[in-house]
Amino acid sequence: MLPPGPLAVLGLIALTEDDPERADDLLSQADAMLESVGMREPASHRFHADHIEALIRLGELDRAERLLERFEARARSVPRPWIVATAARCRGLLLAARGDLPAASFHAALTAHEQLQMPLELGRTLLAQGLVQRRAGRRKLAEESFQRSVQVFDALGCGPWADRARGELDRLGTHKGEEETLTPSEERMARLAASGMTNRAIADRLSISPKTVEANLARAYSKLGIRTRAELGATIALTGGSSSSGQMTWISTDASLLLSSDSATSSRESTSWTVTTSFT
Repeated sequence: MLPPGPLAVLGLIALTEDDPERADDLLSQADAMLESVGMREPASHRFHADHIEALIRLGELDRAERLLERFEARARSVPRPWIVATAARCRGLLLAARGDLPAASFHAALTAHEQLQMPLELGRTLLAQGLVQRRAGRRKLAEESFQRSVQVFDALGCGPWADRARGELDRLGTHKGEEETLTPSEERMARLAASGMTNRAIADRLSISPKTVEANLARAYSKLGIRTRAELGATIALTGGSSSSGQMTWISTDASLLLSSDSATSSRESTSWTVTTSFT
């Protein structure tokens, strides 16, 4: 059996790939190991917020409540900014799942983030806040939260989290227009799909989940105004190579699809991400 550290990392990866059931399994093992030896300082293995979020996604709110109460008790006894911020984010998510309004929880979380140099956690808090704001019908505020989270995730190169935040922006439908820009992740996956690779092959090549590939290609198809891989291949063939206009921009017209692309921009694309820790 793996020790708690690797289990925590694998649990975060599962949560990132939208597999809360596997995340719960892995993180429950890690939690049981640490509890069995009396190790209750969250800063040593920072998976507690991930575990609570996985349970909330699974709808296991009572289990999430028990873990969160324990986590909040530790935040009161050892009020490190990381514990305060992530515990408040979890409280906001849990309140929202129970139908309450958690604005104060997210305000507390973001205030704690001001003292915390952990941008991945900040991005996740902004994403969670946007989800709750959208469900409450506060679409403009939700859009701002999602856009800020995308900026944070992009700066970190956290492709899966950035893709999820962009997906939430798509659901809002507030940023649509005749001209749409493919993100670097969407561009790369579109080109791989156009070359004949299956979703599974693309996922293996980029070390991501097939669900992430499907989501990126769905957004690319929507932006390009196409429905099939055959159309995607034809579009790539029509547009040819790259130019130097900045980012890959696709413009739908009645006659064709025109492409401009910057290979330097494409080279910055990354679907990988790095887990970093800080004992602030």
